[in-house]
Amino acid sequence: MMLSQKSLFRGRVFVAVPEEPRDGKSILSWVIDRVSDSAEIIIVHIVTSPDFESRQQILDCYLDQCSRKKVRAEKRVFLFTDIDEGLIHLINLYGVTELVIGAAADRHYRRKMKAPQSKTALSVMQKAHSHCNMWFICKGKLMFFREANYCLLTKSRSARPTCGVGNRKMDLRSLLQPNLEAKRLEYMYTKDIEIRKEIEAEISQQREETETLKKATLMLQNELDWYRYQWNKNANALQQASKQKRLLEHRISELDSVASHLGESMRASDSLVLSLKLEYSKVKRERDDAVKEARDMRMEKELTEPRAYGAMSSEFSLAELEQATQAFSSSLNIGEGGFGSVYKGLLRSTTVAIKILNTESLRAQSQFKQEVAILSRVRHPNLVTLIGASPEASALVYEFLPNGSLEDRLNCVNSTLPLSWQVRIQIIAEVCSALIFLHKHKPHPVVHGDLKPGNILLDANLPLR
Repeated sequence: MMLSQKSLFRGRVFVAVPEEPRDGKSILSWVIDRVSDSAEIIIVHIVTSPDFESRQQILDCYLDQCSRKKVRAEKRVFLFTDIDEGLIHLINLYGVTELVIGAAADRHYRRKMKAPQSKTALSVMQKAHSHCNMWFICKGKLMFFREANYCLLTKSRSARPTCGVGNRKMDLRSLLQPNLEAKRLEYMYTKDIEIRKEIEAEISQQREETETLKKATLMLQNELDWYRYQWNKNANALQQASKQKRLLEHRISELDSVASHLGESMRASDSLVLSLKLEYSKVKRERDDAVKEARDMRMEKELTEPRAYGAMSSEFSLAELEQATQAFSSSLNIGEGGFGSVYKGLLRSTTVAIKILNTESLRAQSQFKQEVAILSRVRHPNLVTLIGASPEASALVYEFLPNGSLEDRLNCVNSTLPLSWQVRIQIIAEVCSALIFLHKHKPHPVVHGDLKPGNILLDANLPLR
C-alpha cells in the first residue's frame, strides 16, 4: 500500500482536529496533500463542554485552509464526556473507514517516536472498530498507520505488513476460516446496530439536554445582559458624578486662586494708591518748581531780548522780503501751518527760507520773540541757521535746505528714492546730537517742543537740520 501518492484518499476521510489550531493545521495539511479531486474531508472536533460557538469559530480556520487548496470540506462538532469515547462512537455511528488523527502534540514530536504518545490516540487505536483505517500524524509527518483488521503499518515504506495465511499448506482450519469470519462479521453487524441505536438514543437525549441548556443559557444571558445594563448605567452615573466632582473641585481651586489673586491685587492697589499719592506730591512740587523756573526764565528772556535782536547778523525790511518772494507769490510757498507760511526767496543773492508768522496770534508773536532769542544764541551743525529777522513783517529768515523735510522723503514725495538704512541711522544720530546740545545748553536748557518728521529738514548732502 503506497501512502505517499496524491490519490491516497478518494472518498470521505474524517480528520479529528485538536483544540489548538496550530497542531490541527499540520494534520490537515498532510491530508490535503494526499486527497484526490473527488475526495471530501470531514473535519471532526469533540468538545466536553457546551461551548459550541467558540469551537465553530476555531473550525472556520480549517475550512479556510481547505478552501485555499480548493478541497471540499465540512465541519462537525460533537459533545461527549470523553474525547476518545466520542471518536469511537462516531466511527461506529457513521461507519468511518478512514480516520486521520494526531499521534501527539507537535511540541512532543521526536524522531525516534514509535507509537502514539497521546492517551486519546492510544485509546482510539486500541478500541475502535477494525473496519477503520487510521493514520496517526505528528508535526505534519506520518508516525503510524493502523490498517483495517488490525494490520499495523509504520511510516517506513519498505516495511509493508501483510494480512494473509503465508506460504503454508492449507489445512482444515484454513478451510473453515471463511465460515468463522462470516459469523464474526454477523455478530459485529448486530453489535454495531445495537451500538448505533444506543448512540442515537444518547444523541437524542443530548439534543434535548442541549436545547434545555440553550434555553437556560439564553435566560442566563438575558439576565446577565440586564445586570450588565444596570452595571453600565450605574457606572455611567458614577462616572458623571466623578466628572462633576472633579469639575467642582477644579472650580473651587480656580475660585481660591482668583480670591488669592484678588487679595494680592487689592494689596497691590493699596500700595499703588500710596505710591501715586507720593508721586502726586512729588509731581506737584516739581510743577511748582517748574512754574517758578518758567517765571524766572520769562523774566530773564525779557531782559535778554534786546541783546538778542542786537546779536542778529541781519535785519531785513518788509520791502526786501516782498522783493525776494515776488510779493509773496504762491508759487514760492513751500509750507503752511498754524504759525503762518514759509516762502522760498532770493535775498541778497542768497536762497533763503522766509517764515512769515501770523501776527494775529499771540502765540505767534511769542514764538517770534522766542525763536529770535534762542536761535540768535545757539549754533550747531544740525540746527537750521537763522540768517536774520524782520520785526516789521514778523518774519524769520533761515538758510534754505533743498531736500525738503524728512516726512516728504519717507513718503517718497515727487517720486524721490527711499532713504537707505545707513542714511536713516545717520539722521537718527544727528537728531540725537542736536537734542542733546539743546538740552545741555547753558545757562538754561532749550526744549524743542514740536519735534516731528515735518520739522526735520535735509540739505543737499542729506545731513539733517
